[in-house]
Amino acid sequence: MDTTFKAPGGLMLEGIFVFPDPDEAGAWCYVPGEPAPERSSSGVPSLHLWMTGASPILQLGTHWAVSEDRLTAVRRQLVDIDRACAQQPEILRVRPAPVARLEAALLLGPSAEKLSLVATSTTSGAPPYTALFNVSLPSELAEYAVAALSGTRGHLYVEYHGVLGITVSVAAMISGDARAAVLSLADNSSASRVATVLEEAVERGDLTLTVAVPAGIDEDERRSLIADVNAAAAALLVEVARTPGRSDHDLDASNFAAEARRDLRQGLPFSIRTDVGAWRADATDPPPILRLE
Repeated sequence: MDTTFKAPGGLMLEGIFVFPDPDEAGAWCYVPGEPAPERSSSGVPSLHLWMTGASPILQLGTHWAVSEDRLTAVRRQLVDIDRACAQQPEILRVRPAPVARLEAALLLGPSAEKLSLVATSTTSGAPPYTALFNVSLPSELAEYAVAALSGTRGHLYVEYHGVLGITVSVAAMISGDARAAVLSLADNSSASRVATVLEEAVERGDLTLTVAVPAGIDEDERRSLIADVNAAAAALLVEVARTPGRSDHDLDASNFAAEARRDLRQGLPFSIRTDVGAWRADATDPPPILRLE
């Protein structure tokens, strides 16, 4: 599978990418593996090349889905992996991952590194996300289509690309020894004074700012998260300063810790492709190439 995304907690099972849904215990989302051919009633891939002179016509049907047998195998493994499901198998839910702007593309060329986009197609909009192509090919690319339909890999690809919707958790913490910072505050210190004392404590190394943000998170979201943890730390610093002598864990200046967390809905681009030549690699029947005079 060629993907350009990673979802938190994700893993590969049976060639399928799965990741937990943070909004529901026992719920998992899956992303199908490589696109597969549509097939005739006899099981033959829906794939034809019509040689019609200067502009050969390629007809191809494909879909992007997971068979029920593979989903059953995935469910069995998730029961062992997910602690909540291990205790209550009946809560397990496995469903397609939410995707948007899904499109199928047809790529053709002399090698996998030198491909031309020859067509795009919308999909059926829901699993199995079927896409159909009926494409007039440039004459200079016809030989590569002939090679692919004859079972040669590396020339013709179907690629699905879109945006995966996932929920990611981000967090930031300011922690450490705040005793020096507390001693430098007066009972009526202004908000700006508290912010300055907090900043100086971080610069000295008494306190440490830790930010846990996955790759791909917008920089504005990161700055907003840091602003939140700074506000939480400032409020806690004032509370500690106003309660001298307290040994409560939450008000212990020597073990100071303030945190900010949030869940973000992210749209992560992805792409998954398959080599059409592999569909015919083991075929024993003649290539589906029809020559029209």
